[in-house]
Amino acid sequence: MRRLRLPLLAAVLAGLVLSGTLGLAAWAVMGASRAEAARHREVAERLVDAMEAELSDLVAREESRSFLEYRAYYLPEQNTRLGTLVRSPLTETPPDPMIEGYFQRDADGTITSPLFLRDNEQGLAVAEGWTPAPTAGGELERLLGSVSQVLPATNEGSYLPSPRPVPAQEPVGSLSKLTNLGSSRRQGRAPVELRTQQNALDVYNKGTELNVQVPAALDEQDVRVSPLVGQRRANDLVLYRKVGLRGETLVQGLVIDVDRLGTTLRERVIDAAGLEDHVRLAWDGTPPAGRWTYAHRLAPPFESITLEVGMDRIPGVASAETSLLGVLAAGLIGLLALVGLALAWAVRSELVYARRRSDFVAAVTHELKTPLTSIRMYAEMLRDGMVPDPERQRVYHATITAESERLTRLIDNVLELSRLERRGPRPAPVAGDVRPSLEEAVAMLRPHASQQGVELVVEVPDALPPVLVDPDALVQVVMNLVDNAVKFGGPGTVRVVAEPEGPGVRLVVRDGGPGVPRSQLGQIFDPFYRGERELTRTTKGTGIGLSLVRGLVQHMGGTVQARNHPEGGFEVALHLRPA
Repeated sequence: MRRLRLPLLAAVLAGLVLSGTLGLAAWAVMGASRAEAARHREVAERLVDAMEAELSDLVAREESRSFLEYRAYYLPEQNTRLGTLVRSPLTETPPDPMIEGYFQRDADGTITSPLFLRDNEQGLAVAEGWTPAPTAGGELERLLGSVSQVLPATNEGSYLPSPRPVPAQEPVGSLSKLTNLGSSRRQGRAPVELRTQQNALDVYNKGTELNVQVPAALDEQDVRVSPLVGQRRANDLVLYRKVGLRGETLVQGLVIDVDRLGTTLRERVIDAAGLEDHVRLAWDGTPPAGRWTYAHRLAPPFESITLEVGMDRIPGVASAETSLLGVLAAGLIGLLALVGLALAWAVRSELVYARRRSDFVAAVTHELKTPLTSIRMYAEMLRDGMVPDPERQRVYHATITAESERLTRLIDNVLELSRLERRGPRPAPVAGDVRPSLEEAVAMLRPHASQQGVELVVEVPDALPPVLVDPDALVQVVMNLVDNAVKFGGPGTVRVVAEPEGPGVRLVVRDGGPGVPRSQLGQIFDPFYRGERELTRTTKGTGIGLSLVRGLVQHMGGTVQARNHPEGGFEVALHLRPA
């Protein structure tokens, strides 16, 4: 019986290990597939962001267009004293192939186009040698008919876009919940108040003849222009705005061909990126071919259009993890009898570390994206002259500088951790005083701490024994500890204390926060470790700060310890060796 029990026990153990190993391998393969889908999803997000940016450029150009240009001939603001009429650029081929034409509905309800000539404009057109394209029975009449069915019944009413109902549930794989820089420029649009010269309005409303007598003092009139609103009819998307002047309201806008819009976006974004063989677009719920499909509802005023992105595996983005894990699983099965239990432990450890590295990549991406977004937004506003107030300019420049410094600290931390892991060269510790490094780090972080409602209290005696230090490394250590204390400790006080410890020095950073759970104290110095899960975390960070602190302190021959202080808060203590 005893001889039968041992093989049976071995068979049971082998079966358990085999099933567990195969389960882990299958789980890892599925995880690799999910990771591959996530990487392609990120590519889809970037493509959609670029398309939204193209549409934002279109909206910005059309909303900045002078309302005077919606007549065939008009008097530009800069020519009001000369009395010279010019032909509207809207009588030329539209700047985008997706635009079918422009229109205006006058206060009396008549719908016209810049291609329609008023009586007093026909002679000027003939003199210039310009003959508008025939319109009877043509495409223009069809477009204006489509416009008449889409526009609201009256020109009067609010100048603000009508609120759109939000779908109760986003489609599976929707990209619309993701941060989208391309469409962010179309958010918060509001009516614009303008001042327009009186004789420009006279020409606009009545078609004043050339060489009109221009008064010495030009009167001005208020004009109010709303943002563009979109309305869909079949394959036509009508973008229109309201213009209020002289107590009347006009409706102006343009008609976009949805099919041409898709073709144009594909050429400008997907084809330009060399992805035409791997990415396909479809509209309005039509599923495109592809291994992965992602849906995205365009931002206003294009919210009536739903974009579907179909993707096949893209070289360079595709994952090779599935095949590698298959080979690994075969090897694990062959070595099952000898190393099954050890391998299960090793696989589990590797998966935990892989998850931490994945979380680290996601955290670094988030930490880079946030300051880059602020820098880009404020820089574009300053570049475009949108901030005339010097004080606001100073605040925006300060924000750009602060976010740049934050990026620099993050990059320095990543590079330093990489150097420590590969045992790269560093300056040898030398005998010195910790005070200069301590004061430099605190001075750099004090403004940030003040913004977070944290007071930095520094306690350093007049004389400290010399210790072995790398000054630059010590600055980085103190900055990481203080930054962590400000970030996780919350408003209150962060104490930085240096004191003699025998022939050496003890340096302590303590916050007044809730501390660290006891179960996590043994892991906080591990690389990439974060107490919060990446998808649900509420604090910033990458999980490398304390690991970097430990590596730099050990490089200087010291030790580091962490604990929850008995009187409250979390405390990290450095013990530096005497020189």
